[in-house]
Amino acid sequence: VDVYQISPALQRGRFPLGGHFRTTVSPDGSVAETRGFTNACLEVELPAVTPGQQPRPIGVTHLLDPMPTELHVLIATLSGRPLLVATGEPQRVWLVTADRIAEVRP
Repeated sequence: VDVYQISPALQRGRFPLGGHFRTTVSPDGSVAETRGFTNACLEVELPAVTPGQQPRPIGVTHLLDPMPTELHVLIATLSGRPLLVATGEPQRVWLVTADRIAEVRP
């Protein structure tokens, strides 16, 4: 069973992008694996959205995986903002929303 530990928002208008973990629990109840999704606890300020306009994407880098993870989808869902995620090796940019991950091509 995978259990997610999600950092809470501590201040209105700010959202944690880091400090999230996934722990895999074995059938015997022991911890099989724990994985952090970032190397640091990061927070981003979410400016107010002008009524009638779409929220602007949040730009982030993610160098731990070759493409965005399920946590990026969760962050897009909880923050109400799309994410532009830059990954490395090979360098690519992705648009992540609550319902999809798509590579942004020039």
